[in-house]
Amino acid sequence: MACTLIALYYVVEGYPIVVAVNRDEYRRREGTEPQLIDQFEENGVMVHVKGRIVAPRDAKKEGMDLKKRGTWIGLNAETGLVVGLTNRVLDISGEGYRSRGYLVLDALTEDNADMALQHGMTDVSVNRYNNFNLFCADAESAGGVYYENGSLDSEKLEKGIYILTDGRIGSFKEWRDRQNKKSYDAKTDNMFILLEESKIPTGSLHIDEVIKKLMEICSYHEGDQFESGKSICIHSDPGTLSSTIIAVGEQPKSSIVLHVNGNPCGKKEYGDYSSLAR
Repeated sequence: MACTLIALYYVVEGYPIVVAVNRDEYRRREGTEPQLIDQFEENGVMVHVKGRIVAPRDAKKEGMDLKKRGTWIGLNAETGLVVGLTNRVLDISGEGYRSRGYLVLDALTEDNADMALQHGMTDVSVNRYNNFNLFCADAESAGGVYYENGSLDSEKLEKGIYILTDGRIGSFKEWRDRQNKKSYDAKTDNMFILLEESKIPTGSLHIDEVIKKLMEICSYHEGDQFESGKSICIHSDPGTLSSTIIAVGEQPKSSIVLHVNGNPCGKKEYGDYSSLAR
């Protein structure tokens, strides 16, 4: 599951974690709106989930039924833990490998971000996965796990703005401090430009303004280009199947969950699923 993830960690007043995620996948793939997940089926076995997990779900058509599977982004509303996953550039397709979406659900049941990161580090020795990047954050800490062809690495993240696509996580601070502001791939560099122009990095915008700006970024096309490259909303196949914004509030009743199926630039507006997290 290839995704584009923007993370604002202690950038927005009252909201220590804000993430915006575009899910980029083959058009034949299905996905649900965010929902409460208390259990999931894996290999015919029902696995019960700890916590109040709110997440959209990957799904697969089986006859007339839609079989729900794992997720690429989710929130544990009880702990304030957010976990997101993207694939890697050198992705593989191992037959019989465990779905990475289940890894996200597993990590979301951990008590905090440090434990979720540790789960991502240790689970690859138990289960076989295609390559992935795993982002985990709560009010106390944030970090990333990177797994590629048996090689495993991790890092802790300071307060700031980050972008995660199919490579190692990119830092707005590092990008800004480079004189030519070209330190990542074209798409990531372009997203940092859009973020800088949005004034989000100043930390002065209200959460409503931040969300509006993130929606605009998630809907961005480079001119009339609707395919990959600098565009963030991709219309080709594979392309952007959905967009999700999660803002974790300091007050439990203030968290926000927004989601739209389909390209976010379309006529459909983001639906509000915040009640699931409150």
